[in-house]
Amino acid sequence: MTRIRLAALAVALLVVPSGPLLAQSADKRPLEIADYQMWRSIDNEEISGDGAWVAWSYSRVRGDDTLQIRSVDGPTRYAVPRARNGRFSADAAWVAYTVVHPGLRPLGARP
Repeated sequence: MTRIRLAALAVALLVVPSGPLLAQSADKRPLEIADYQMWRSIDNEEISGDGAWVAWSYSRVRGDDTLQIRSVDGPTRYAVPRARNGRFSADAAWVAYTVVHPGLRPLGARP
């Protein structure tokens, strides 16, 4: 192959894959203020001492938190509304957590 054909082939290989990427970005819409309230975050992660349970707080902006508690080895799962900061006992027999009254936020919490 000549150098011109090699250069044309290289350019074609670079241009063809970028077509779907350009079309994909055109379908996206900009974020709006109303979208922010749908954002979620995970924090206060905790693993029991025996490694059989895991807990975390599932939070959203200007919304109540939900404490998620799940068994690592099985299908057992719990969701505790308006709760956060789950801490397992030393023997992993129970978990303690904070429950926040509806509409109130704990000290130091996000607005």
